[in-house]
Amino acid sequence: MEAMERTADLELQASLDELDEPQPQRHDYDPERRLWTAVLLQAVLDWRSNNMRARREAEAFLFNSPADLEGVCHRAGLDLGAFQSNLRKLQHTRRATGLAGLVLAA
Repeated sequence: MEAMERTADLELQASLDELDEPQPQRHDYDPERRLWTAVLLQAVLDWRSNNMRARREAEAFLFNSPADLEGVCHRAGLDLGAFQSNLRKLQHTRRATGLAGLVLAA
């Protein structure tokens, strides 16, 4: 009888231990990644905006501070090289306004 109780206790402990293991999170639901992705999106929106001050500040961040951009891309779960490649493509397109501009920036 005692052996059966011991076995049941061990099984219960094992199932509780499984619940304590960290579960992988999808990118969509990871609040920190969503925050850093929003930072990048806002920088691109500012860079593509008609506000000269916002444009200059965003351009400095996106093109002149590689360490900062690399850190933000890493925290957002994005590849820095791919992000910069997409920025270069956007750089050569005509600045679109309205909804089209928002879609291009995203």
